[in-house]
Amino acid sequence: MIWQDLVIFSGNVIFGIALIPSILSKDKPSLFTSCITSVVLLMYGATFLTLEMAYSSIMSTVNGFLWMILFFQQLRKEKKNV
Repeated sequence: MIWQDLVIFSGNVIFGIALIPSILSKDKPSLFTSCITSVVLLMYGATFLTLEMAYSSIMSTVNGFLWMILFFQQLRKEKKNV
């Protein structure tokens, strides 16, 4: 394990925890923001995996799915308002 993996993993844990209030809140980020962020984080997860940075890969993927949850929450909210 390389030290960079632990540093990136730790930052991703903090970002994941910071997303929880948004997931539980009525206010959501825009669809565009949520979609792009989730896709990029999932790509980071795959990239970290190829660099053998397993912890960073796992947390980037988890954060990508958390952003996907926000995307689908906002999508459902917008459909109800139509």
